Amino acid sequence: LSQALSATADPDEVAALDSFAAAEVARLRARDCGGSDDDEVRAGMASLDFLRRRCHERAAQLRRRRLPFSAVMDNPAGLAAFHSYLDSAGFGRYLGFYLNIEGWRGGGSSSEAAVCILADHLEGPAAQELRQLNSSIIRRAQQLLHAASSATTPAASRSAPSGLAAVLEDLRADLLRLLAQSQFYGQFTNSEEYRQLLDSLADEAEAADSSGDVLAGSESGPMDDNGGSGDGDVSGSDTELLASVVRHETTR
Repeated sequence: LSQALSATADPDEVAALDSFAAAEVARLRARDCGGSDDDEVRAGMASLDFLRRRCHERAAQLRRRRLPFSAVMDNPAGLAAFHSYLDSAGFGRYLGFYLNIEGWRGGGSSSEAAVCILADHLEGPAAQELRQLNSSIIRRAQQLLHAASSATTPAASRSAPSGLAAVLEDLRADLLRLLAQSQFYGQFTNSEEYRQLLDSLADEAEAADSSGDVLAGSESGPMDDNGGSGDGDVSGSDTELLASVVRHETTR
C-alpha cells in the first residue's frame, strides 16, 4: 500500500487509500478488547495509522503541485503541454477553438476572420467534436454564419460584425469554463504531460536560479482561479504558487 501511495498522482486514489485504512483501523479497534492477540492488533493499528499520515502528507503534496488553471493557460510551455494532452484524449479541438478566438481578438477582430473561425469549427463533422459547448450559443453562432453567408446588401454586411463579436466572446467564455473542469484540466494534472511540464519548469528554474524567469506568459490571463473569465495578467498568488511548485520540484 505504501508503494501504491508513493506511485500515484491521483488525489482520488490517495483518498481511497485513506478511507480503506480508516475502515481497517475501526475494524481492528473493535477487536482490541483484551484478547490474546491484542499485541498483533495494536501493531496493525499502528501501521495503518502511519499509512493514514502518509496519505495526508501525499494529499498535501499533490495539492501543492497542482498549478492554477490560469497560470498554465498563460505559460507557453504549460499551454503546449495542455494542448498535447487534450489532443491525445480526443479533446484538442476545444483548445484549438479557444486559441483561434484569441488570435482573432488580438489580430484586429475582423468580421471575415470571425466567419472563417466559426465555419471551421461549427460546420460539418468538426461541430460534433464540440458538442459539450452551450447549445444555445452554438445555435446563435450558426444563425450568424447563415446570415453572413446570405448577406447580399451593404446594410446586411455592416450588421454582421457586432453580432459575430458577441457570439465569439460568449464562445470563448464557454470554452474556458469547459477547459477548467475536471474532465479536461483536472485529468491533465494527472497525466504524463503534466508531470513532464513540472519537470521542465523545475529544470528551467534550477538553470536560471530564479523561478520568476519561468513565468513568461501571454499578456492577458484568460481565467481567474475561481473559474471565471478575466483579462488581467496572471495574479500574484498564481505566480507565487507556480514558483513554489517549481522550487518544490527542484528540491524534492
